[in-house]
Amino acid sequence: MKHACFNRRMTSFGFLLVLLTLFSSACGPSNNTTSSTKAGTNQPFSFSFYANYDWLSYSKKWGQDDVSKWIQQNKKVTIDFINSNGAAKQRLSQMIAADDLPDAMMLDRGPDVDRLVQANKLVPLDQYLDKYPNIKKYIGTETLNLLRAKDGHIYQIPNWYIQKGGTNGQYWTAINTKIYKELGSPRLETYSDLESYLQQVKARYPGVTPLEMSAGGYVYLYPTFTENRSLQNMYMFGYPQNNKLVSMYDDPAYLESMQYTSRLFREKLISQDLFTQTQDQVKEKANTGKIAVYIGWDGGDVLQAANSNLKGTVDNPAYKVVWPFYKAGLNKDNIKPGTFSRVGWNVNVITKQAKDPEAIFAYLDWATGPEGQRVFTFGPQGLFWDKTDSDGVPMLNSKYAQADKSKLDTYGLGLYNTVGNTTFVDHCKIVTDNQLPADQRSWATNAQATIVYKATTDDTQFGYTQNDPNGDITVLIQRIKDIDKLAMAKMVFAKSDSDVASILEKEKQDLQNAGLDKVLNFETQAWQNSLKSLKG
Repeated sequence: MKHACFNRRMTSFGFLLVLLTLFSSACGPSNNTTSSTKAGTNQPFSFSFYANYDWLSYSKKWGQDDVSKWIQQNKKVTIDFINSNGAAKQRLSQMIAADDLPDAMMLDRGPDVDRLVQANKLVPLDQYLDKYPNIKKYIGTETLNLLRAKDGHIYQIPNWYIQKGGTNGQYWTAINTKIYKELGSPRLETYSDLESYLQQVKARYPGVTPLEMSAGGYVYLYPTFTENRSLQNMYMFGYPQNNKLVSMYDDPAYLESMQYTSRLFREKLISQDLFTQTQDQVKEKANTGKIAVYIGWDGGDVLQAANSNLKGTVDNPAYKVVWPFYKAGLNKDNIKPGTFSRVGWNVNVITKQAKDPEAIFAYLDWATGPEGQRVFTFGPQGLFWDKTDSDGVPMLNSKYAQADKSKLDTYGLGLYNTVGNTTFVDHCKIVTDNQLPADQRSWATNAQATIVYKATTDDTQFGYTQNDPNGDITVLIQRIKDIDKLAMAKMVFAKSDSDVASILEKEKQDLQNAGLDKVLNFETQAWQNSLKSLKG
């Protein structure tokens, strides 16, 4: 299943702010002056850097904007970027075959990193962890232990990790406040409440979609039809029971969630284009107020512009984010469908091509600390801020208030942060947002700080359940996803609850034939290994 964390882009500060609304918690201390110059000296150094993504391209030369120029002058570091030119997989394979790797790289956790470790191409980083303060302090020993290779060494530094006690997650439930008020602001918490409300919307607003979900055709209601589940359970097809992962398809709550969705679809209370419409089409409905209720993982992207277009504000939003709906009788406090892993998004590695790997590590250690994160996110001191508060959060100045927010990337903001310290940056984002005039504050930032982040589950223990170096399980997982997607569509289009049940029974048989038990056993072992790593 598609997850928001896999669709990040770093090409503009505007998108960075959307990306940063995936996170929340508190900042750490603001003092950090760790040297990132050559292995503890004040001598300038440079290193080559490759990002293994088709979509990522560094168009400017280092030193041509405020951020990189400040780093070059004050930290004596120059980065020479190597672009994939839209063919990342081929480019990486070519570099490996030619034994011509860059000094450092950013890439996804998993098979590519494992392949490089096995080929003895990466520098083990354990030797530097106690010498430089930030990586070990902010990422944490538990999270670093999860990144250890089979040989016991750490070769990876995570990007957009979450500090222990922090949070993250994307599960949005929002209501159109104009329609809601016009219908008398009824109680709207359980799925029984929701169904009754959608019937009222359908009867009174013929041009409005009563309930809209994320584009792409996936139905994410299962975690809210039972307690202590999240989207992660759907991604790995199961949930823990007696120290093993068992199939979610055998959980009565899964059948109930699909029967509910199918019933809403039959009654035309949910978009009839659920499986065919694009993200842009969903946004267009939202922008014109044609969605009464929205449920999905991408609400920040879908509804942020709509709230602005409909003249909504933080205090009086056009779309109000509410706690996820849940089955009547369940404990609301145990309904937290959003999911995150403290390991974050992707990782940085240093290759044995590097002449001074310690200097690169020192730079990355500085970069993930408070000073580095401030520079990457808000620019150097004197640009958009002149001082910080006691937590190290920048106090934005008048130049920032007057700046064109769509062009902040021209200063280098949001372009170079490959060791994102989610917890620090997100707290800074929330505090600085509150410094802005009411009409400039972010609807998404406020919504996530007050509701979205609180409705999430820390699923770090399951972060490596599908990491398959050999590829055999990966093939089975894709087969299961294909079966699941087709069966889900059939259940939504079913003509009755009994038909939904019959389709699910057929799907369960197909999944067994496709190797679901083998996948769950593999995931169980990986999960148990992660638990051991987290305990040290």
